[in-house]
Amino acid sequence: MGGIGSFMAIAVFLIVQGFEAKPIFMTNGAVSPIGALCKVTSNKNPKLHLADPEEVADASGWAVVGYGIDFVCGLIIWPLLTAWDLITIGGFTWADINTGNLLRIIACVFLLQLCLQQFLRRGGRAPNFGKKGSKQEAKA
Repeated sequence: MGGIGSFMAIAVFLIVQGFEAKPIFMTNGAVSPIGALCKVTSNKNPKLHLADPEEVADASGWAVVGYGIDFVCGLIIWPLLTAWDLITIGGFTWADINTGNLLRIIACVFLLQLCLQQFLRRGGRAPNFGKKGSKQEAKA
């Protein structure tokens, strides 16, 4: 890919990563999107005092959509099966699956968010992105 196609691919990647990382940023690493969504959908209180639980639930929903988009795009880039005839007849086994590509997809979908969550939990700082009380508002 070159030119505008590369730019659009990077833009889509950043948008999807933003969907996935928003709940992590909102709670400063205290909650993962999938864990928060599971608690909210099972009528359990997520017990988050770092952000509004409804906003975290909404952000977690968008994060799960982002994970789905990320996973499907990963399947297109790194196909798990090279022989599509096996899929049509339903005759593939674990030996037919390209485990290297499977690990790449899982790493792209989940590893960045796990690293970001651990960074924030261990004292890292999340960017303000226009939050109330940020340095930009203090100067105004």
